[in-house]
Amino acid sequence: VLPFNGAREMRPLRFGTNINIADIYFLIDTTGSMGGPITNVQNSLSMLSTEIIARIPDAQLGVGQFKDFPFGSYGDDGSFLGTRDMAYQNEQDITANVSSVQAALGRLSASGGFDGPESHVAAMFFTATGMGGNYSYTDGMRWDLAPKSCTVVPDEVGTRRGYPCFRPGALPIVVMVTDVDMHNDPTGADTYTGISRAPPAFAQALDAMRGLGARFIGVAVNGGGRGDMEEVARQTGTVDGSGMPLVYDASGMP
Repeated sequence: VLPFNGAREMRPLRFGTNINIADIYFLIDTTGSMGGPITNVQNSLSMLSTEIIARIPDAQLGVGQFKDFPFGSYGDDGSFLGTRDMAYQNEQDITANVSSVQAALGRLSASGGFDGPESHVAAMFFTATGMGGNYSYTDGMRWDLAPKSCTVVPDEVGTRRGYPCFRPGALPIVVMVTDVDMHNDPTGADTYTGISRAPPAFAQALDAMRGLGARFIGVAVNGGGRGDMEEVARQTGTVDGSGMPLVYDASGMP
């Protein structure tokens, strides 16, 4: 147990540990190949929420999605399928209302994502910081994200943080579901070019996650993106009893 209001420390999260209060944020890749996995999450929410609540007495949930920056070869600018890709979008703030979370999941649909890697790193950064950003491409196209301001909750001690407004005192757990590798990955590969205001780098996203005290669980659909997510889990201390990162495999079939 860490001292109240003491210095923040990153310690391994070993499941089997008793966690009394946690905010679980589903951060889902909604690019074109992810139709089946999104349906799986939508259909499994009741079971997942029951299991989470059984294990964590005070658990709340939220939902976010990402595709990619809607520029060039990275993502759809709206001229291909009629809908623009986005590097990140918050669908539901942290809440105890499972029906609201179900509704947010129901709004997700698979589309876009032109090249292989997607904007996982940027999505993690925005999730953890609540910061927005204004981005432009060489052809003049823009993508903007407004900064988040969390509503003050009466009688709550402390400030809500991050884009989904994680509760003070709760352990933030980001559950990422994807089938592909990251842009700006842990090795420095698959970087963006031509985007003004450089998208967040892996180290920036990791620093933001650590600053929030967040943990990270990965779901690798058909094994895609496993290596990158394992590195995030290791670097945020999200490991099992044997020290293995908490990244799980899943099928892409509904």
